[in-house]
Amino acid sequence: MQSHAMSQPRKIRILLVDDHAVVRQGFAALLRLQPDFVIAGHAATAREAIDIYPQINPDVVLMDLNLPDADGTVAIQTIAERNPTAQIAVLTMYDNEERLLQAMRCGAKTYLLKSAEPETLFDTIRNLAASAVCVGGTRALSERSAALTRDHFSLSPREFLVLTQVAQGKSNDEIASALFMSVNTVKTHVRSVLAKLDAKSRTAAVAHAVRLGIIGIRDSEAD
Repeated sequence: MQSHAMSQPRKIRILLVDDHAVVRQGFAALLRLQPDFVIAGHAATAREAIDIYPQINPDVVLMDLNLPDADGTVAIQTIAERNPTAQIAVLTMYDNEERLLQAMRCGAKTYLLKSAEPETLFDTIRNLAASAVCVGGTRALSERSAALTRDHFSLSPREFLVLTQVAQGKSNDEIASALFMSVNTVKTHVRSVLAKLDAKSRTAAVAHAVRLGIIGIRDSEAD
């Protein structure tokens, strides 16, 4: 006799990345109210997010940018590089265009303000799980940002991250530690950035990048 039982639809597996446990728990409680969502994992640092992603293979990642061990863009870039189909949404308190541009250049598909309405959050997750292109925040990135995302003088995502670290005055050793790469790899990226920007020094490269709008003033002043 043929069973008429309906098969359960596949649930959307979500990885939550935020350094504050109360934030992770709050979002988890909210998301569990949706019958098609399941919390596949949590991470409090960039390193944890990078390590846990291949273990749980989530459908969607909700990623905070302010993580204690490295900027969230480092985790985004590493995950996206290793998993080209990764669906990552930035969770942010502030609608900062420069930061969001950097995150999206590194592989994030969209962003959400933490103050967004629950239905906006739910819809964005479902769209991402369906591999839809969406912007979940209060506004789309400006035409200027979109143009920079397309061009950026052909800098690769890793070169762009290295450039932002150079702009903060960090040494090669410090950049290697922050971006989870070897010092030799950092040196290679720095040389490539200098060549692409036609700059003879790190200082000249940063000045040129700021002048052209490739990075913002905040990138060169960040601690």
